[in-house]
Amino acid sequence: VSQWEADELLRAKQWADDPALASASGTIPAALGALAKNAASTDGIRAIALFSPQGAILASTSPQLLTDPMLGQRVAAIQRARTGTASVAGPLWPTASRGGQNAGMWLLVSAAPVRGPTGETVAVLAFFYDADAPLRRVRFARGPGAAADPYLIDDDGMILSATGSADGP
Repeated sequence: VSQWEADELLRAKQWADDPALASASGTIPAALGALAKNAASTDGIRAIALFSPQGAILASTSPQLLTDPMLGQRVAAIQRARTGTASVAGPLWPTASRGGQNAGMWLLVSAAPVRGPTGETVAVLAFFYDADAPLRRVRFARGPGAAADPYLIDDDGMILSATGSADGP
């Protein structure tokens, strides 16, 4: 999981460092939108969003999922990125998942500050991942015929992601 966090934090930082992103203001650049669409099946990216330095959501590749207007102020990774420090946080249970088509969906978040020409934070770029995203590497790395299934479990013992078979726990 720590390697996944490092990799995804690097991804967020690299995209946030793109000078074109600082001028995007209110739109998700086409290349970033394509990344979300193409990566969703393999990397577990559920959505990509751009937040103002105050935490307001400016744009998202999945407005039906990211409906909480306070999201940028409640999620720790986005709060830290607003102050200039990229980070990963989760799990998050978005408001939109409480009864809709995404019911019960947990998400992980990586976020990085988008800096203007003088170095100030002009926006925050956030990636929202399926909770099993870190485990996808484990599942594919263990090879065919493996006897064990990986699970992501929180400190209270709640299973946040099930990557195995239907007869798992």
